[in-house]
Amino acid sequence: TLVFSISDRAGRPVDDCFIGFLDQTTAATNAVQALAASSGAILSHSPIHNSVERGSYSFYLNWPKYVTVNHLVHIEAQSGSPFIAYKPVDYTPNADVQKMIRPNEFTYVAIKIDRDTYETYALYQWGQPLDVVSTWMPFPPGGQITK
Repeated sequence: TLVFSISDRAGRPVDDCFIGFLDQTTAATNAVQALAASSGAILSHSPIHNSVERGSYSFYLNWPKYVTVNHLVHIEAQSGSPFIAYKPVDYTPNADVQKMIRPNEFTYVAIKIDRDTYETYALYQWGQPLDVVSTWMPFPPGGQITK
């Protein structure tokens, strides 16, 4: 069993998340085929989304098939807000990680996802300086505001 705990950098759990196991040999040319070849072969059934521990996703892996696939774990998260986006994560398990995932054991993976700040700011360019002394008058003629 492989359990992912997904949160943002502030520690808030990410409740809407896609975690896909892709076959690296075909991921570059056809992501859909890579997902079908890997996830369909290694997952015993659909992932379990924990409704109590938010941001927790469990996968029951078919161990003999899992060890024969060259994996790429792809994670995409949604915030539910048009103002908050997360960067997708691609993670390639190395040989040490493969040794940590064993049959008949639980492996817990904590992942912190970065926010995508690309569209959350605007860049303004400076133009010619404004001549505020001669063109802008803060008070009406006479220099005083009267009621």
